[in-house]
Amino acid sequence: MVDPATGSRGVVHVPATLLVTVVVSLLGWAGLAGLERLTRYGTRICVGLAVAVVAVSMFPVVAVGATATTKAALVVVHLVVGAALVPAFVRARR
Repeated sequence: MVDPATGSRGVVHVPATLLVTVVVSLLGWAGLAGLERLTRYGTRICVGLAVAVVAVSMFPVVAVGATATTKAALVVVHLVVGAALVPAFVRARR
């Protein structure tokens, strides 16, 4: 990542990124389980919430002071994680 204001390069901490991804994934899984116990349409509600969370997670990416390439990479990471987890949750619940 490059700070456009200073031109300095930042470092992406892969272990921290993976840890946050796992924690958020587990929270999503727990949310799905809870919704399925409480409502008839738990999976549908969870998918809708997951899509909304992925969409909302794009706002900080756009707001961060970074190059267009860095922003594009962050968007791709968010979309890849969402595209992998949402269908995995749905398949696992069938």
